[in-house]
Amino acid sequence: MRGLLFLLIGVATAPLVALVVALHIDGYYERFADSEAANLVVGRAIALAFGEYVRDVTRQEAAIGSALTGPQAPRAEEATKYLAANVALLQAISGFHWTNPQGEVVASSDARGLGLKVGGTPWFQAALGGANMAVSDLLEDPATGKLTFVIARGTRDEKGALAGVAFAVIDASRLGLLSLNVEQETGGTFSLFDRQGTVVYTNPEITLSLEERRWLDKDPMIGVALAGRETSGTFIFPPTGEKRIGGRVPLREFGWIVGTSRPITDVSAPLFHTLLIDLGVMGAVVAGSALLSGLIARRITRPAGRLREEALAIGAGNLDRRVDVRGVTELAELGDAFNHMAAGLKAAREDREKAQAALQEVNAHLEQRTAELETSNRQLQEEIAERKRVAEDLARSNKDLEQFAYVASHDLQEPLRIVSGYLQLIERRYKGKLAAEADEFIHFAVDGAARMQSLIQDLLAYSRVGTQGRRFGPTDCEKVFERAVGNLGRAVADSGATVTHDPLPTILADATQLVQVFQNLIGNAIKFHGAAPPRIHVAARPQDGRWLFSVRDNGIGVEPQYAERIFILFQRLHARDKYAGTGIGLSVCQRIIERHGGRIWVESKPGEGSTFHFTLSSQARSDNRGTGMG
Repeated sequence: MRGLLFLLIGVATAPLVALVVALHIDGYYERFADSEAANLVVGRAIALAFGEYVRDVTRQEAAIGSALTGPQAPRAEEATKYLAANVALLQAISGFHWTNPQGEVVASSDARGLGLKVGGTPWFQAALGGANMAVSDLLEDPATGKLTFVIARGTRDEKGALAGVAFAVIDASRLGLLSLNVEQETGGTFSLFDRQGTVVYTNPEITLSLEERRWLDKDPMIGVALAGRETSGTFIFPPTGEKRIGGRVPLREFGWIVGTSRPITDVSAPLFHTLLIDLGVMGAVVAGSALLSGLIARRITRPAGRLREEALAIGAGNLDRRVDVRGVTELAELGDAFNHMAAGLKAAREDREKAQAALQEVNAHLEQRTAELETSNRQLQEEIAERKRVAEDLARSNKDLEQFAYVASHDLQEPLRIVSGYLQLIERRYKGKLAAEADEFIHFAVDGAARMQSLIQDLLAYSRVGTQGRRFGPTDCEKVFERAVGNLGRAVADSGATVTHDPLPTILADATQLVQVFQNLIGNAIKFHGAAPPRIHVAARPQDGRWLFSVRDNGIGVEPQYAERIFILFQRLHARDKYAGTGIGLSVCQRIIERHGGRIWVESKPGEGSTFHFTLSSQARSDNRGTGMG
């Protein structure tokens, strides 16, 4: 019996052990995929920041070209001072230089550069061909040994002929001064590669010779990224020889790439540690079960053995023998039954049948208890696995949102505000004093900075729907409607719009976010109106235990094939010069409605208007906290 119990324990626990191992293997591949995705997200953020830096340099070079050409072009000494003053405006630049159309440096912030001939360089030929952004590969200064690269832009006169080329020499060792340090996971690194697969810069910085920086033949992902495709996977990190998970993101404007990576052990080690702990716990449970089974078997088999011996003796005719069985009640009763055998064979047979029935009942009870233990253990393991998966999903989602909000509010907005401020200062101070082309360049730069700032703010608003929402409470939709229309008062008056509504209910919701939904939908109805003045009507009715809201207008309508696309981030159906906006308003509405447990959709006929429907629950949700995913 003892062996049978041990076998039963082994059969019961083997599937659990296999399940735990399978779950950890699945978790490893999931963490691996998450790490690959995180590397690409960080790579895109760095690519965006570095690309903006290169564009800032070329904008400055365009301003330099405008200042050094034309009828009021400065003399050589004044041009040199002007170039030297521009060096301090941007980080990591060691010098600005100006060449004539033949590629000879005629003005330089560094006197050693005067007379230098660069006409045969690839980047000068690119600028000569009309490129607005010409970036060289990594170069080694033969005099100083410093590693640099060049960013250049040509300037043309009113007839379209090349007037000269402005180029900046960037000190690669000073790229750490730029705002490229996006928050990464533990052990994460990123690198910039030129078009030859040569490392231009790494963070954290690593001291490498020029030859040690050539990774094209050592890392197959670099070749894929140089072909213009994002890629991720594992590779051997050349400086240390360790295996890492990496991602490569191309900078398609000028052919460079951004690489990110982290050690593969950072993904596998925590999972292996958890697996060992889980297996240890299961081993302890199995050992405890085995010990308990042994004790149970001992309490049954030992008395049963004595009972067997005495029964054989009584069966042999020794009716003076008596059975003394203690412990398990059923076995004691069986012993009493054997004692009564001495009074007669018939009574002995009846007592024997009762004892056998009692023994079967004991075995059935043990089997039932064992089955109950197996069920409880299985349910517990499934609940632990499910909670762990939910916790990991929630943590990963919140981390992605925090990463996005950090990049948007710090790494993007701060330099953008600086650039916008300086450009607006230049526009006010020099408007009308420079060439018409310079005024146009400045206007384009100011407008682009303003649109980028608006886009970042809208993205922040979108990301904060789930992370900074308020707790749900009783919300009067009549007051929500009035607030939304009041916020749109100027647009309503200017367009001559008529906004009406049916009686609206009181529900449990986040009132501030609900105002944003009404304001966005009514504002869109006003913006996209047809020839007639806008007529907008808001209604609500109960449907299957929920409230179905509708916002109907008489605007230009939406083609049926775009009915789902309009809710995707940045999806615009019209040119920006016709209808302003960033294309994020309906995405924010959809995210708010989903946080409230509902859904949103549109029914429309082009030229006849649209009706936006959305549902809201009439009951409070269990996850209506002010933070989290909602």
